[in-house]
Amino acid sequence: MRLIVIPPYRNPAVNMGYVICVSLARMKRMNPADDTEIVVEEGHPLADATEARDAEFLAGITPGFLRKVREYSDRGGFDAIVGTGFLDPGFEAARAISRIPVAGALHSSLLTAALIGKRTSIVIGTLPLALAVRQVAESYGLGRMLVSLRPYGHSTTELLKLIDLHRDRLFAAPEAARITAAIVRQCITAITTDRVDSLILGCEPTEFWEDEIRRELDAAGYDEIPLICPMPACVQMAKAMASMQLRQTPRAYPTDHLRAKPEYA
Repeated sequence: MRLIVIPPYRNPAVNMGYVICVSLARMKRMNPADDTEIVVEEGHPLADATEARDAEFLAGITPGFLRKVREYSDRGGFDAIVGTGFLDPGFEAARAISRIPVAGALHSSLLTAALIGKRTSIVIGTLPLALAVRQVAESYGLGRMLVSLRPYGHSTTELLKLIDLHRDRLFAAPEAARITAAIVRQCITAITTDRVDSLILGCEPTEFWEDEIRRELDAAGYDEIPLICPMPACVQMAKAMASMQLRQTPRAYPTDHLRAKPEYA
């Protein structure tokens, strides 16, 4: 099986590819017998290197992402597309465009949370991003189980720069420790106040903190609360669809080429 990972954008100011490749390498170490070939695309160039992650940003990156989806769908040679980026840019349109299965990071994370529990919270970087993610989750019909989004106050770009600067010595940096503490505070608030039974670590760079968060939560007595990371969830969802020879159904994601048209909508 071959999967193509398409980031939501390529930002010259940060190294998104490094973060994705580290996450994939971790997955491989956890499942060494898995022989899936995963290729990582660079993503469409970002026009404006802003740190904003809101509805305007989502609208701006969507056309470039969709061009990549069409390119790899038409090219052939891949069994499924893994779309990274927690705002799931162009996800609905991508599933209409693509001839192969398409999985989205947020969509896959929420489905994973629904598979194992009933109430989840997303721990995420900033408040504007959290609000935008809430709207996307509601559009999927999965908003009811998403009881909260807890921002910890650090942007995706900030985390990516920190990871790129320190690499293997990330957690020796004082700023990384402060971010760990901020994330864990929000995790515990979600557990105690929102009564969630799982936590989703929103956005790829947050996954770098998974082991630190897990250690802190276990020490606080919350070892029963699973952590869900978007990248593994998205990869596994894409693999499941490809393995079952399923892709998004044309009636759910219709185009003008729909043949068996319903009598009413």
